[in-house]
Parts: sequence; C-alpha cells; structure tokens
Amino acid sequence: IPGQDYPGERLKEAWIKLLFSQFHDILPGSNVPLSVDYQSGKIQEVFEITSMIQSNTYRSIASSINTSGSFKDRVADDQHVDAWAFGAGAGRDANTGDLSSVGYTRNSGNCMVVFNPLSWKQQELVRATLWDYLPGSSTRNMEDLSFIIISSTGEAFPVQYLGPEGSSWAHRYIDMVFPAEVNAFGYNTYLITEGKEKGTNQPVICTKTTDSGYSLQNNYLDVYIDPELGSISKLLNKTSKTNYAVSGNPCASLEYLMEEGGDAWTIGNIQEKIYPLKLKSIEKGLGGPYLASVTSTYSINDSEVKITYLLGYQKSYIELKVDMDWKEMGSVTTGTPMLRIMFPFPFVNSRASYEIPYGSIERDQYQGEEVVALRWANVGGILRDSQQPAGCLVLNDCKYGHSLDNNVLKVTLIRSSFYPDPYPEMGKHTVRLALMPHLQEITTKDFMKLASEFNHSLKVVNTDIHDGGLPAVTENLISIQPDNVILTSIKKAEDDDNLILRLIEAEGIAVSAQVSLNPEVFGKIKKIFETDLLERAVSGSVMINTGNSFSVDIPAYGITTVKIALKKNK
Repeated sequence: IPGQDYPGERLKEAWIKLLFSQFHDILPGSNVPLSVDYQSGKIQEVFEITSMIQSNTYRSIASSINTSGSFKDRVADDQHVDAWAFGAGAGRDANTGDLSSVGYTRNSGNCMVVFNPLSWKQQELVRATLWDYLPGSSTRNMEDLSFIIISSTGEAFPVQYLGPEGSSWAHRYIDMVFPAEVNAFGYNTYLITEGKEKGTNQPVICTKTTDSGYSLQNNYLDVYIDPELGSISKLLNKTSKTNYAVSGNPCASLEYLMEEGGDAWTIGNIQEKIYPLKLKSIEKGLGGPYLASVTSTYSINDSEVKITYLLGYQKSYIELKVDMDWKEMGSVTTGTPMLRIMFPFPFVNSRASYEIPYGSIERDQYQGEEVVALRWANVGGILRDSQQPAGCLVLNDCKYGHSLDNNVLKVTLIRSSFYPDPYPEMGKHTVRLALMPHLQEITTKDFMKLASEFNHSLKVVNTDIHDGGLPAVTENLISIQPDNVILTSIKKAEDDDNLILRLIEAEGIAVSAQVSLNPEVFGKIKKIFETDLLERAVSGSVMINTGNSFSVDIPAYGITTVKIALKKNK
C-alpha cells in the first residue's frame, strides 16, 4: 500500500499469540480453566491486530479511489448526510477481528467499496450499513425510505433491509444487503442513494404453507421447513427436480446425546439419546428479495438452540445459522452432554470425502466413527429413486467432527466435557453451515472454492465522494489457469521483500499452471523461482517471465511455492 510499511512485525506478533492456542490441550478444550482465561485474552489481542491491519489497508485504498468520477453527478448537495456520520459505529462488528462497519461519510455521498480477498471473481450478497442518513432531529425511520444501489458502471438495483433502524451511541443506522460483483483480488465501488428501481428478477421468497410450514425458494432450490420438527423435509434441486431430503427423517434435525462420564479426550459410550429435539417455535424472518429466512427454536434442559435457515439470491445452497445458548454441564455421575446436527440423504452406497490441509481425502465409514474435516464434507452416492449419481456438499465455518453412518452425515456442534475444565463450553456459540445438493457435476476444486467463499466473504468499507488516483473498479488483479489450481496463500517473503504465492492442485491431475499478475498493482516481474515450504530456493527452479506471466509445473495433489521479485511502481 503506497505510504504504508508492510505490517510484518505486527502480523508475526499476532501469529505467535494465535499459535499458543494450538497447544494440544487448549485446541480441543481438554485444558485447565486458567488456560482458557489466558488464551481468551491473547485472542482478543489477535483480533485487535488483524482488525486494525485490515481496516488501515482497505481504508487507505478506499481513500485513494476516485469515487467522484463515477458518482458526483448522481448526488444532490442537500442530501441529509453530513459530518455527523463520520466515525459513526466505530468498532461495530470488529470484535472478532473483522472489519468495523464504521461510517466514513463526510459529505452527501454514501459510497461503499467492496473488496474481494480471493483469487477468482465473486458474485455475492454484500451486507452493509448506512449511518445517519436522516438528521438527528428527524422523527422518521430510515426503513421508511426507499434506497437503491448504483454500481460504478451505472447499474442500479434495490436494497433489502435486514431489520428495522437501530441506534448505536446516538448514531442511527440500518443494515442492508445487495448483490455485488468483484473481480479477482480486486474491488468495486457502489453508491447508495434514495430512489426507486424495478423489482429483482427471480427474487428469493418465503411463503407460509397451508399446514403452517414454510417454503423458501429461489431459482435453484425449493426448501420446505416442517412445522412439527422445524427441520428440512424437502430439499428440492429445481434443475434436476430431485428431492435430497429423506421421507420420514428430515434433514438438519438435532440429536442430544449423553456419554458415560470420562475424560475430555475420550468419547465414551452413549448412554442416553434424544432424537430429534422437540421444536419450541418456528417463525418467518426475512422475506426477500435477496435473503429469505425461517428460524426454528429448540430447548433442551437449560439450553436453547436456534437454527435459522437462510436462502440467498442466486444461491445453490441453503445456509444454516445455528445459535446456541449452551448451559449444559457434565459430571462423572450424569455423563458428558453432546449436541449433533444430522443430515440424512436419499443415497445408497454412500461415500464421503473431506477437506484436509491443502487437499482432500476419502474416508471409510468405520461404523459411524467421528473423523476430522476442515471447511467441507461431501457425501456422494446413488439416488434411491432414480439410480442417478448424486451428492450433497456440507460447508461449515468452525466445526471439525464429522461422521458418516450409512447415509447420514453427522456434525458435532458442541460437547461439554467436565475434566480437567468443568465448564469449557458454557455460553453462547454461533455455527454456520450450508447444504448444496448436486448431481456430481461439481468436484473437489469447486468444493474448495465454495468453502473459501463461505469462509472469506467480500469486505465492505464505507467512504464518501472524493477525488483520487485509483479507478472505481478493477479488473482481475491476478489470473490462474487451469481452474484445478488454487491459490491458497499470497504474502511477503519471510526474509526479504519478495512476493510468495502458494498453489495447490485439487483434482489429482499434474498440470502446468499459468499465472498472471497485474503490473499496475504488483509491479513488473524481475525474477521468479520455486521454493520449498520454508521459502528456500529449489535448485534449478528459475522460471521464465513473459509479459508479467509465468508457468509452473504442479504435480497431482501437489503444493508448490513460488517466490517473485518485483520492480515496484512508484
């Protein structure tokens, strides 16, 4: 970033603090209570460092973008925004290391710069916040107004509110969602302003059915939430007209188990099982056009669990947001409480593959024994009715324990061990999952990219209308071919100022990868050579640069690291 030093020491400091939690007892929760207290403090320091680095970086870029060129003529000088909105909401949403949704408007223009942290083009729903649009003395609410989003290319479309107007430290705000399109490692700029635009094509809808259930639909999926159980009794792929839910055994039901009492590191024999959990309530949430939702609420003993089903615009998966207010405690006499979510599929001869670091693995069932997976698990098999090959991808943002038992994938949500820490899981937890039914037309490379998008959303920075030296929208800043090659890391080298790229091959096919870097952003390539994982040069690995592009051979399922010396632009 021009004018800023690379925050290498701060990143190293945060990395060391984070690595303390990788100790073999802290990571799974089999530690003494003081370890949790200590590491909780360290994680807060990590969040502070990472949030500030992101904020400083993205806001530095946003301040240099020429938003005036795209939007100045579209905003009236007397619009109801002034310097009062600047700094509104400072720190909001930044408590987990993410970007704050702070307002940065100092004039009549509410601009938002949307950044793509991934190395391929993304078309995603963006959640953004508008601050202090109306004067502080106004008695009107922002949700009573009609807003539109205008892209840097002039395309206009409506927004969807995510709730009523809120207040934070005397500042008024409203959260909203809209579709954005951003090229690889690039950004795009949008203006929010009052206005009316025609409705969205193929909107997402939520309707109540005659039996008091709810149907969530978009152009890809038709999802029915059962009114008696609160889980999915229909997961219809509209393209193939295939229902991926099992009759009589709904998908996403909760199972409460009680193990025999024992140590944290041993899963004991199950002595009690409640399946499915009894539904407490079901209610409609958002109604479209970009997001529709239904929330099912369950209770078990002193705990409450909510599952919010979210269907997004142009999305081929249904998201599940699981909020747990967990108060269960284990003991030697009562046992160890555990909660799982169950995904039965209408497959025979089911097999599962799981993400592991830098790749994937297919595992045998082992009578439903729990195995480790990272961000995704894919269950494949033959559909009982049509005898077609099919599958369902299960994404998650923070859970690792998976088990496949015949045609049922189980994901462990929480487990209340009691020794040596008597209450490691007490409190509030949020887990995000998603179900994507398919006919095996997508493969491992697609699973990895979908998991990356699910875990690394587009980043939004509020700004205003101003002049600048950067364009309002970028082209692809990096290009990688073929598509079974995935960039997993881009960073400064540890021992010098060169650039490190780490690439993996996802499909088991040896390839010659073609990589191109935008010279205006990265600078011109001077020298390229392959290194090992410790960034030491591999003998005879110097590569040829042609027009700021190069090729590198990657073996099947291989991991390849490339170091690039660049001539930086002034």
